[in-house]
Amino acid sequence: MGQVVGQIMERSKMCGVCKKRPSTRLCDFVVDYNNFMFDVPMSQQSKYETCSFPLCDECAKKFGNSDFCPYHAKLLRKIQLPEDMQLIANAVKYDDLFK
Repeated sequence: MGQVVGQIMERSKMCGVCKKRPSTRLCDFVVDYNNFMFDVPMSQQSKYETCSFPLCDECAKKFGNSDFCPYHAKLLRKIQLPEDMQLIANAVKYDDLFK
């Protein structure tokens, strides 16, 4: 995976947002989940595809250990569950862990 990121960064040297600073990061927002391919070994298959928009340190929006472009950062804030719904989701998720 690191080699692929390096190749993308080589082609996209400038930040796609400000177009002033060198790109040092790629947007990590998942845009597609790949289907299993029978003719490719599992070790060579990625489980998902990311946006990979080139970003500089200043333009990247951090969420935990991930970097997002401004578009996907805004979208991520919109798709997060409201707090009351997140409490229910967590209760179900963690209840299953302790069965």
